[in-house]
Amino acid sequence: IWNSTTYRLEQSLTHGMDRVWCLAIQRETNRVAIGYDEGSVVVKLGHNYPIASMDSKGKVVWAKHHVIYTATAQLQREDDLADGERVGLATKEMGVCDVYPQKIIHAPTGRFFAVCGDSDYIVSNATRWRNLSFDKAVHFVWASGASLSDSGDYATCDATNNISIGSINNKFTARHPFRPPFVVEQIFGGALLAVAQSRDFVVMYD
Repeated sequence: IWNSTTYRLEQSLTHGMDRVWCLAIQRETNRVAIGYDEGSVVVKLGHNYPIASMDSKGKVVWAKHHVIYTATAQLQREDDLADGERVGLATKEMGVCDVYPQKIIHAPTGRFFAVCGDSDYIVSNATRWRNLSFDKAVHFVWASGASLSDSGDYATCDATNNISIGSINNKFTARHPFRPPFVVEQIFGGALLAVAQSRDFVVMYD
């Protein structure tokens, strides 16, 4: 399975049924049928959970394909809602995103949010769609904490293992770039920046 955007190998499937003879898709779904010598297999590609984020004040931002939408979840009394009942929201289209969204992350202050693709990210204002920052990255995290959240610091890691620290108040320019002496599998934001290599170890940076 290959990624059509980054052209990277995502996953290899081996079902132990000898040779593959045919592939078939079901329209309007993510199901793929694979025909082997000794049988057939149906798999589902991708995921079904929504690409969305909500800040502490109830403002929701989500993506449907390349289009970004927003809504505000109004506070309601618990007695007015039944368990599992749908809550109607007034939605608004913010704009069209240049990257195919894979994840949306609000800044701790709620004033900004990042839309992350396979190898790119875009930082936008939360009130209206405005491209404030755009760059290459496979990982993106916001800083948190009483002092760091006010400054809007964030960290990114690109495909070449380079980690950069950016700031909203610093015109989104990258600063303090460094490259860890190991392959970075994941980064985590917070009061410190956690850089992990699989499940082997985690290194914390101030």
